[in-house]
Amino acid sequence: MDSATHQEPLPQEPGRRERRRSETHQRIVNAALQLFSTHGYVETTVEQITEAADVGKGTFFNYFPTKDALLTAIFESVAEQFAGLRANIRTSQDVRASLTEFAHALLRTVVRAPKIVRSFFGLALTDPVVGERFQAVLMHARKTIIALMERGQEIGQVRTDIPAAVLGRTLQQCILGTEIIWGFTSGEDLHEWIDVTLEVFWKGVDSATQPPSKNQKLTTEARRHGERP
Repeated sequence: MDSATHQEPLPQEPGRRERRRSETHQRIVNAALQLFSTHGYVETTVEQITEAADVGKGTFFNYFPTKDALLTAIFESVAEQFAGLRANIRTSQDVRASLTEFAHALLRTVVRAPKIVRSFFGLALTDPVVGERFQAVLMHARKTIIALMERGQEIGQVRTDIPAAVLGRTLQQCILGTEIIWGFTSGEDLHEWIDVTLEVFWKGVDSATQPPSKNQKLTTEARRHGERP
């Protein structure tokens, strides 16, 4: 074969059918999240979701066998976003900026109103199936945050006297606690609350706040008196 005329095959773009399926899937999810934000999960019906998404009930059930399956898909999408963050941790040069940007992006995707927070946390605490799915997402998120803390320790941005696992768990407590309390308020901006929470957290974990070790103290004291450590 003439090498001059030989061409490598171009990568295949998603076909029209795949694109339409993805768009319909996302439209249903977006409509559901909006309704969950307004009415709560339990009070929202499949009929309301299909009407808001402008699809038939048959189409809905082609994507999601039940409304609970839709909720599971939402949880899985959150887990996928954490996986995306984790994939880029090794190249992060500013773990604080990476986490802050990610936190706000995630809130814009899922947490849209206090009622949706109350619904999701309420279901996670009372429905064993939903609770199991929710726990899986929490643990996936915890591993990602711990990996980010480890990266911060590695590049000197996060204190090393507290294990990364403890820092990751503490940050998750701070974020979830903020979301739950915000879920029982009205007229407040969750993004502003999260900014304050992160500011306080980072002041505590910044490497500059780490107390000196015993050897560091002795070295500092020796230099103060003009002695060799």
